[in-house]
Amino acid sequence: MKKQHAIYGYGLSETAMRGGHEASSRADLPSARSIMVFGVGLLLVMWVLFAVVARAESPLGGHHGMAHGQNAQPADTREPLPLSPQMAAHQLRNMREHLEAIQRITAALAADDFEGIANAVQRIGFSPAMGAMCERMGQGAPGFTEMALNFHRTADTIGEAARQQDRNAVVTALSNTLATCTACHARFRQEIVSPAAGLLSP
Repeated sequence: MKKQHAIYGYGLSETAMRGGHEASSRADLPSARSIMVFGVGLLLVMWVLFAVVARAESPLGGHHGMAHGQNAQPADTREPLPLSPQMAAHQLRNMREHLEAIQRITAALAADDFEGIANAVQRIGFSPAMGAMCERMGQGAPGFTEMALNFHRTADTIGEAARQQDRNAVVTALSNTLATCTACHARFRQEIVSPAAGLLSP
């Protein structure tokens, strides 16, 4: 009988242990769900930015619908950012490089690779050369240079958080950086002008 009670006791203990593990797993679910929600939101933001770049590069631009007999698109009321053709192409290359850097940051974040995050941030962080380029591109659009510089300086906070190996701080800094991207795209649009306007090649 003692042996039988011991077996029953072991069975109860094992069940309790399984229940404890299941409760612990359920407790971890909100964190996993939060990470998934952030990841989906980040992909949506990157998709929007990619669509903006692709639209700007399209030779049809906003007249694509009219060419097919569809209704004209609503007027783009954003402020113009006047750029020469060379400067405009250079800016689009920069934005593609920024997207690539963001992708590398998110990939490194998923792997808890803080060194990889810090390395990727160097491609979008502030530097004197980057600051000079922002000033040159924004010379015909008041407010653009300040927003561009804010993007690069906010990106630097991602690297700072990565060096502290603070995952939550990295996520917050990355979110803040993407917010500067969307704010700038919401305010400005490229406007191609003649190089004679003084906006020469970079």
